[in-house]
Amino acid sequence: MWQPFIGKRSESVTNWVERGAVKRFAEAIQDLNPLYFDEEVARNSRWGQLIAPPTFPMTFDYGRIEGLSLPESGLIHGDQTFHYRRPLFVGEE
Repeated sequence: MWQPFIGKRSESVTNWVERGAVKRFAEAIQDLNPLYFDEEVARNSRWGQLIAPPTFPMTFDYGRIEGLSLPESGLIHGDQTFHYRRPLFVGEE
């Protein structure tokens, strides 16, 4: 059923790591690390600025694949892996 879509790519999409969205996400997952919302703490960290929680990209729009239409409900997300070279910085696209 999904075979024709394996290997297809979505159109290009730009996402913004917005400060308010990062704060709301961190609160929702109950991870109140000050690096996500306290500018002074973040400025004095090794990163020098606010960062987003590692799972924040789950909120991103990943675009659409032409012809692929997924059900509105009933999907089960089985597994996902993240590989990072650096954190996402608040304010970047």
